[in-house]
Amino acid sequence: MESRYLDVSGNIYALTVLLLETVSGRPPFSKDRGFLIEWAKEYLETPEAMASLVDPELKHFNKEELETVCEVARQCLNRDPNQQQQK
Repeated sequence: MESRYLDVSGNIYALTVLLLETVSGRPPFSKDRGFLIEWAKEYLETPEAMASLVDPELKHFNKEELETVCEVARQCLNRDPNQQQQK
């Protein structure tokens, strides 16, 4: 089994990708759009725009919950690695 060192930045990035995958139903990378996290950034700034990307399988989603998920993802992406708190 391969051992890998996981750091806080990597975990935060992975969480952001997971949140975006869950909300959009899209893979982390596609040939036509590239990396999910890169093209989703503009949509994260406007929850109304992000609502257009919600996976149709979610059908009835709560707008406030979507705004919260977008805010968490936005904060993860804007996190300054120099200010990370490690215990």
